[in-house]
Amino acid sequence: MKAFLSLTAILEGITGLALILVPTFIVPLLLSTPLEETGGIIAARIAGIAIASLALACWFSKNNKNNSGIVKSLLFYNFAIIAIFIYAVMIYELTSQFLGLVVVAHIGLGFWGVILLKKK
Repeated sequence: MKAFLSLTAILEGITGLALILVPTFIVPLLLSTPLEETGGIIAARIAGIAIASLALACWFSKNNKNNSGIVKSLLFYNFAIIAIFIYAVMIYELTSQFLGLVVVAHIGLGFWGVILLKKK
């Protein structure tokens, strides 16, 4: 579980910081749609803070013996991200190479989390 939580912390930490610092670059990169309105920029930064908080929770709990609670939370997170991005592609017809990469990464992390929980 330590490797899973460490990798999640690093990937989500980078994503969270990027959304906080340069949301007008990251959102168009991921979603192929511009981020121009003030409300959207603020919302992207709030999402970045939430994602960075998730990264910190993973990092600080990676050495705990009983960390199945955070892994279960990550399962919800990973599969919810997959669902929302698939929704974005199907309903809003968003296309981006990075969006596909993000979905594949979350699928991989989601299934890795399932395997880890089954081992416990």
